[in-house]
Amino acid sequence: SSVVQWIGSQLINEATFLFGVKDQVRSLQADLEYIQLYLRDADQKQALEGGDGPFSIFTKEIREIAFRAEDVIDTYILKVASGDTDDGSILSKCARLFYSSPHIHIVGKEIEAIQSDLRQAFDRLQTFGVTRTAALGEGSSSSNPLSLRPQQDVLLTYAHFEDEYVVGLDDDVRNLVRQVTDSSEEESVAAWVVSVVGAGGAGKTTLARRIYNNIEVKNHFDQKVWITISQQWNMGNLLLDLLRQTGGIRDEETNPTQAWCQREIVEKIHHFLSERRYLVVLDDMWATDAWDAICSALPRCRGSKVIITTRNKDLPPHADWNCIIHEPPLLTEEQRWDLLKKIAMDGRHTGVADIARLEELGRDMIRKCGGLPLAIVTLAGLLRTKYRLDEWEYVNRILSSKLLKLKGPAHYGKSVYETFQLSYLDLPHYLKPCFLYLALTPEDAEIPTGMLTRMWIGEGFVTHDPSSDGNESLEDLAEQFLLELICRCMVQIAGRSNSTGKVKSCRLHDLMRDFCMTKAKEQCFLKVFSRTTQSDSAMTISASPQLRRATIHRDGSIPVSSCSNLRSIVQLGKSDLFRNSRGGFLEESTVLLGLRPICENFILLR
Repeated sequence: SSVVQWIGSQLINEATFLFGVKDQVRSLQADLEYIQLYLRDADQKQALEGGDGPFSIFTKEIREIAFRAEDVIDTYILKVASGDTDDGSILSKCARLFYSSPHIHIVGKEIEAIQSDLRQAFDRLQTFGVTRTAALGEGSSSSNPLSLRPQQDVLLTYAHFEDEYVVGLDDDVRNLVRQVTDSSEEESVAAWVVSVVGAGGAGKTTLARRIYNNIEVKNHFDQKVWITISQQWNMGNLLLDLLRQTGGIRDEETNPTQAWCQREIVEKIHHFLSERRYLVVLDDMWATDAWDAICSALPRCRGSKVIITTRNKDLPPHADWNCIIHEPPLLTEEQRWDLLKKIAMDGRHTGVADIARLEELGRDMIRKCGGLPLAIVTLAGLLRTKYRLDEWEYVNRILSSKLLKLKGPAHYGKSVYETFQLSYLDLPHYLKPCFLYLALTPEDAEIPTGMLTRMWIGEGFVTHDPSSDGNESLEDLAEQFLLELICRCMVQIAGRSNSTGKVKSCRLHDLMRDFCMTKAKEQCFLKVFSRTTQSDSAMTISASPQLRRATIHRDGSIPVSSCSNLRSIVQLGKSDLFRNSRGGFLEESTVLLGLRPICENFILLR
């Protein structure tokens, strides 16, 4: 869909340089738009099929043809523009015609070949029963986002969204708050570390955040700090983040390590915290060496506590022999139904005659998903956009085909993935590139919404529908796109404006980010290059010469020879573009790309 939008914008903005092939380009655009209607049905069948079946193969084939079309048109425009000397005179017009003639012939033949390949792919699609119909992804969202149905107008308002949907944690919060604030025991036997352990999507961070923001906890501690560790942690950044939050340095002091060594930072933190009763939350800690790196900065003084959230059951006893270990229980069936009903229904299904049947379907689906809150929330976000009984029945059939035979721990991870996959395939065509673009963000990052929506616009993902009056600004339209992703529970709210309540920043759950990165890479949409992925990148990227976008983290580099078709490069060279979930700075790339090598090696950049 982004290719179709780009070709349409080229017809408008680059009409001069499309001299001689404009009609063929317009015809190609019409072919791509037509086949796109059938691809929505192919996505629907792919959801039932799964894996690398014929529908996913055909979708990939047509995507590659669309990329070829984009390359042909962009290369032609580049060649004609480089030789353009038109000053309006008859002589210059003749010169342009003379210069363009061989290119016109070549690009005309290439467009003919592309259209022929499209027709053959289209014929194969039809032999597998793909029809021109409103697929699951278009069933409840208008293809024109400006022509929202009344129910969607209710959905896409700031006040409607809760920052987090929580059920079943009241007892857990009450017990852990009591343990965290209990200072009656002797320091030698009192538990210093409280660890929340569970699988990804079990609600560990949600539970820790509830404790952190509890009013009794706020009143009990002199100092509270929240640090997100993640898998690619950096000791220097962790310590600086801790030092900033304890007030040891100001935010504008972005690189105090030039003057201080890590030992001095540890001593400053230790000295500051030893005079206070503190609570430190270490969220999403994976490895014992991350604890070893930071624990020396944390004095074990009476009444102070450390909360760790982790998937690693070996980490809590390593941190503290007397550690309190809490595993959030799986949601009961009633709690699952309460959570799904709270998100998916909320009074918006009054037009459904058989509410009892709707509840029956909902309960059947949550049983298939298991008790992980993340799977239930994602499923509920999908069902939130479905107002008809047959739509719920269809989602239930897909889940049955994917999850019915699975049991045990393997089922929980699979249920999360399948709800992610189903939610992605259900996205309207205009939202898919917006979602995939989020793969560029660092792990655990808070994403400023203003910056994100402007990047979407710059990439060409946000355009007015031709049938609309165009009165709404692109910024407002991009904001609506983001709200729809939030509505579907694929993007989380990270912060709001105090004055307006608008979403100021957003984030992806780390499992959703992993899924997003996988999809973006599969579709040659975007790939992340970093120190930690560089060896993998060098091996896999050569097989993906059609890669369209790249982002560079942590001093990564791009293999130029196999990425010549890049349309955009994002380098996170300023650490304040993204912050982690509690305001600390993320690691930045220290080697900035120069303008000259970019222009020389990536000639199709926009």
